[in-house]
Amino acid sequence: MRLKLPNFAKACDRTGLYFDGRQDNTLTNEKIDTKFYRKTSLEEHIVLISEPHSTYFGHVTPLSGSAKDIKNSIMGYLKKNSDYLKLRAVGSDGANVNTGAKNGVIALIERDLGWPVNWFICLFHFNELPLRHLILSLDGVTAGPNQWTGPIGKELKTCEKKTCD
Repeated sequence: MRLKLPNFAKACDRTGLYFDGRQDNTLTNEKIDTKFYRKTSLEEHIVLISEPHSTYFGHVTPLSGSAKDIKNSIMGYLKKNSDYLKLRAVGSDGANVNTGAKNGVIALIERDLGWPVNWFICLFHFNELPLRHLILSLDGVTAGPNQWTGPIGKELKTCEKKTCD
């Protein structure tokens, strides 16, 4: 079955778009009077991946991190660079800005397209906060990115050397 899957995917005329964003410090030039000055500003950057085959499709920089601006950037890029009429699936992490039922990015994309799409939401992010709270209640706070204050966390440094009894 695995060997036949790529051939099926190539023949499939339905496509998916997956996106993820992050805020980055971006160096920009700001003109004051006749001189240009470098300025560091925080910008939202969205990477786009097309399916099938998980290929890099492009990236966009929305005006802000709002769902409306992210949707406008993604749809503008799609309309210029692809046959967006074949879009049938959209995937992202579970952030509310992406998955809000009325005004999330995916819901706004559906309204813009005029038809529903399949939503693929990453469940790794879904478990992140509950797991963090569980570790906090069982082991206490962390002392840094790789340092633990509780007894369980302190044992992690040498856990692979211990034997299973």
